[in-house]
Amino acid sequence: MAIGAVHGARQAQAAAQKGQVAAWQLNAAYWDCLETQAHSLVQPDEPVWVKEQQLATLVTIEKVIGPWADQVHSPSEAQAELEIVTRPGDGTCLGEVVVGWFGPPGGPWTVKRTGSGASLPGNVFELPSTPL
Repeated sequence: MAIGAVHGARQAQAAAQKGQVAAWQLNAAYWDCLETQAHSLVQPDEPVWVKEQQLATLVTIEKVIGPWADQVHSPSEAQAELEIVTRPGDGTCLGEVVVGWFGPPGGPWTVKRTGSGASLPGNVFELPSTPL
C-alpha cells in the first residue's frame, strides 16, 4: 500500500510539473509574440516614445521593447509612438496587440499601424501570475 501511495504522489508531482512547464511555455510565447509585433513596427535605432497608458500596459510595453528599443524621454524626440491595445480577434497575442503611431519626427502621429508577424490565440488572463 505504501508503494502505491508513493507512486501516486510521484504521478501527481509529475502532472503538476507538466502543468507548470505548459504555463511557462505559454508565458514565453506571449512575450515573444509581442516582441515580434513590436519589431515589425520599429527598428532598434529608431527613437520610440511609449504612449502613456494604464500602469499594467505601460509595464508590458516597457518589458517588450526595453531591452532593444531606443526609448526617448520626450515625444518631440521620437519617430514613433507605441502602445499595447486589448482587442479580440485574430492577429493578437492572447488578445493584445502592439500598435504604432507614425508621422513626422516629434509628431503629430497620424498614421496607425498594427504589429504583425506573430499571433497567439487565447486570452491574456490565461497567463500564470508573475511573482514580484
